[in-house]
Amino acid sequence: MVSEQCTGRADTLSALAILQAFLAGEDDPVPAGFRTAAQWSEEWGKSRVHAGRLLRRGVALGVVDVVRLKVTNGQVTRATPHYAIKGAP
Repeated sequence: MVSEQCTGRADTLSALAILQAFLAGEDDPVPAGFRTAAQWSEEWGKSRVHAGRLLRRGVALGVVDVVRLKVTNGQVTRATPHYAIKGAP
């Protein structure tokens, strides 16, 4: 889907430049207390799917913070959600 803001060639070229800059840089540092859903699932002894559902529900209720951090795994770079439980040590 093309954004309404990205209608002209100049706009698409600037969007491409932003994307290339994002992919070329280093991974984002993970803030203290933030973990991926997979890491939480290991810690809790729950399946990855179940942990993800619990975390997303916590985000909706406002008890879990989420940030999307750039993570490279092999040759694939993704904006991976990392979660932190509010008030947890």
